[in-house]
Amino acid sequence: MKRKSSVYLKLLLSYLGILIIPILVALGIYGRAWQVIRTQTARINENLLYMVQKEIDSEIKNIHKIESRLALDNMIQNLSKKREGHFDLKDQQSLYYLYTDLRMIDVAESFLNHIFVYFPGTEKISSSLGNMDMSLYYNLYYEDESMSLDQFREYMTSRRYNDILEIKDSSGQELLIFTMSTLNANTGESPATIGIVVDESQFRQKLLFGKWDEQVHIRIANSGNKTICLDSKSDMLPELAEQDSYIITGIDSDETDWRFEAVVPNAVIDKEAHEIQIWSVLGLFICIISGFGIASYLAKKSYNPLKMLMENFARHDNSKIMEGENEYQWLNRKMETFFKEHIDTQRLLKNSRKTLKTYYLSRLMMEHCEKNPQEQSGIHLYSEYFAVVLFKPEPQGELTAERMGEEAQTLRKFIIANVFEEISQQYFEIEMTEMGEQEAAIVGMKESSDQNMEQLQECIENLQQITEESFSFTCIALMGMASEGIGGIHESYIQAQGMEEYVSLLDTSIIRYDKVKDLRFTYEYPEEMEQKIILAMKAGDEKTAGQCMMQVFDRNLSGKVKANTYQCLIFDMIGTLLKGASTGGYNHAYQEISSLEQISVKTPAERARECFLDCLEQICMKIRQIHSKASDDHVFSKKVEEYVTANFTDPDLNISITSQHFKMTPSYLSSLYKKQTGKSLLEFINNVRMDFAEELLKKGVSVSEAAERSGFRDSAGFIRAFKKKKGITPGQLKREF
Repeated sequence: MKRKSSVYLKLLLSYLGILIIPILVALGIYGRAWQVIRTQTARINENLLYMVQKEIDSEIKNIHKIESRLALDNMIQNLSKKREGHFDLKDQQSLYYLYTDLRMIDVAESFLNHIFVYFPGTEKISSSLGNMDMSLYYNLYYEDESMSLDQFREYMTSRRYNDILEIKDSSGQELLIFTMSTLNANTGESPATIGIVVDESQFRQKLLFGKWDEQVHIRIANSGNKTICLDSKSDMLPELAEQDSYIITGIDSDETDWRFEAVVPNAVIDKEAHEIQIWSVLGLFICIISGFGIASYLAKKSYNPLKMLMENFARHDNSKIMEGENEYQWLNRKMETFFKEHIDTQRLLKNSRKTLKTYYLSRLMMEHCEKNPQEQSGIHLYSEYFAVVLFKPEPQGELTAERMGEEAQTLRKFIIANVFEEISQQYFEIEMTEMGEQEAAIVGMKESSDQNMEQLQECIENLQQITEESFSFTCIALMGMASEGIGGIHESYIQAQGMEEYVSLLDTSIIRYDKVKDLRFTYEYPEEMEQKIILAMKAGDEKTAGQCMMQVFDRNLSGKVKANTYQCLIFDMIGTLLKGASTGGYNHAYQEISSLEQISVKTPAERARECFLDCLEQICMKIRQIHSKASDDHVFSKKVEEYVTANFTDPDLNISITSQHFKMTPSYLSSLYKKQTGKSLLEFINNVRMDFAEELLKKGVSVSEAAERSGFRDSAGFIRAFKKKKGITPGQLKREF
């Protein structure tokens, strides 16, 4: 009873200790609540301001694009050159066209109030509202005490680049005018000024997107901290000198010197924090009361299973609890002893059964036996025919079998055994065992037929595919023939074991005894004869090449033809055709070679000769055509230059791509072009790209865009190549224009 009270008290204290942890965590969370809310509020403001910034910057970016397009407009450039006097009839017509263009832009862009162009030489303004004198335009739309006509004229006459003028119209409405001067080529000329007028209310509507509470204020300020726009028409902002009373979040514009700011009073946060305070205190009180009751109940309930376990062990063991040992320690000691004895027994039985099974299976393969082994060993062989397959794991790359390690070799044999058994057991009776460095499979089948052997080979191919794709290693399979009875296992094993000597001779991962027992592995194909065929093909002489090729056929295929010798010779001859075509400058001979795919070990030798001669004739004809085209002086080089000029904007264009287009090798194309023109093809490609990039830079295109449009992969490579070629950087050239 004393021990029971002690354990029960420990259980109760442990539950209460666990309960203290969430209580302390809750107190810490409450202490951090204000700071978290403040931080999250700043993040919310920043995210909302980011949305506002993207909205407004998008509109400003669009305004800058319109200004840039109008500043480069030829018609505006010509009209700005007019000096003292009036526009003539042709100029009046141009003003009308300009009015039409401005009107179309004004209608398409709902964000804008209107657009105008001021020509200081003639004191004329062309706008989407009409064409008129400067003074009339000012009197109609901007007459106000804040800016006189002379001040307005002086501002518009000065050179501007993405400047913003704050002004009020005649009705007191606040406006923003985005201005940019045209880029006149002649120095000393007064440029025209493009003005895009936007109501401040348009920006105010954008600011409302970031306003999530009535007490939150959002404004736009310039670099001088002057307010450009507020989220309401009121000019009143809270006193920001007392920073402790507000949370101020700001984000800069990417397009102008503006800054977007959100001001949140601390009172908004206090309201939310007070509600958290109430619920936190209430939650802590409930946790303490309910937690104590639940801890008492669980402590009592948890002790009952402990008591039942002790009673069960006591029925089979009379040992008592030792001094200083409680119930948990006594149970743990008894369970460790019990499981250790159980696991040792199971391991001993499993190892004994596995050793016995391995012994019987090895004996069946090594010795000729007529009796089936006892079923106590776990072997079940009831089929009429048996074939033996030996699997040898192969290391990858430079890793040898010795360096691979015994553990890795054992793991691979384990994978082979399990995967092959899983694949094959639905078709055959399978028994797996280790035979030294190899994994052996005894495959039982109902009959000895070619169909069963093909099915077995298919299972082996599936195994090899799985081990290569999923486990990153390959294995060689040696297959013996299916033999009758238990005694046939030894016969098939001897056949499979004998196949190991063919591993280095045949380029295959599955070697079957019935396929290789009569093979002859040599044929006569001297290297001098192959070189003679290749040289004849290079010259386009199919007659000489055909005679040499027929000599090879006659020398090797006379009399009885061995299947694998015949097939290897065919592959070797196909390789000769590919080498000859490549040497002659024709790299697309695969279409002609594909006609030889119909040749197999069953194809008659005469039919194979005809196929090879037809293929040889087609390839030689292509080579002669290439030589004929290449011999035309300067005609071919002009075609190459036309192709480069049409495709130089493609970053992938190089000598290799160009040679593929003209169906030549890169080295042959380069030498032919240099022979006809006296210059390098790579240098010509780079010169075309450089000249085009230079023209783009003179037109005001950015360096990165000029690099991309000229076919360079990145700006850094373009700048290095441009400076090396021109002597100056692209940026320096652009500033000169």
